[in-house]
Amino acid sequence: MLKRVTLGRTSPKRISLKRTTLTGILAGISFFCLQDIAFASIRQVSLETARASSVSVTVQEASGLSIDFTKSGERIYKVWLDDPSKLTVDFDGPLESGAQVIHLRRITGLSFENLPSGNSTLLTVVTRSGGASNVYYFDIGYGSTDTTGIAILPTSSIALTDALEPADTEPVELEMVRLGLQDAIANNVISSTSPVIERVNQFLTASTTGTAQRIAASEAELPWEVITRLAVRGRNASVLNALTEV
Repeated sequence: MLKRVTLGRTSPKRISLKRTTLTGILAGISFFCLQDIAFASIRQVSLETARASSVSVTVQEASGLSIDFTKSGERIYKVWLDDPSKLTVDFDGPLESGAQVIHLRRITGLSFENLPSGNSTLLTVVTRSGGASNVYYFDIGYGSTDTTGIAILPTSSIALTDALEPADTEPVELEMVRLGLQDAIANNVISSTSPVIERVNQFLTASTTGTAQRIAASEAELPWEVITRLAVRGRNASVLNALTEV
């Protein structure tokens, strides 16, 4: 049927209608794919990075954050939370025998006599592995975030995870991701003030300078699914633009 349709027989009104219909279909698909884009994700942090400097994390109200040392082989024996007025701290096991997961949960602010409270705090974690002790520092802030977990992994494990991804997560076209982001913002699928925009731009910059795409996405705290959906949206937008230029 498509082969029998010629530009000469298609009125401007029908072209406009087709364009409106196609735009609506793509917008609907993208809406369900990208609305509430800040869904749960696990941020991977290498042991080397965590040991070299403090790790900044955000804990969201009515949600929690887990810090996972299970893949690093280390066990947690001591934890200090400088300001306990806004967080509770729990573990997957007793510290006496060594825990491996820390869970932080937001609570309604409490007041402790002679203990000042602020908009952020410091979590200090002491672990042991093979007779050696290591100290990790986590700068805790409060606000909106899509990160529900921090996984502390050897750098080799992060690289291996990237290398063993199945074929359906092959590298994406960065230009399509960029175009998809622009289109999502233009159609109000992503708010112009969403932190996702900065994270996607961080991903694009890192990928352009040679960082493996899945590692770049992890470092930007973006689920890989967000990247692939933006790439699909970019391709759809390119097709739509090509049709309207005919």
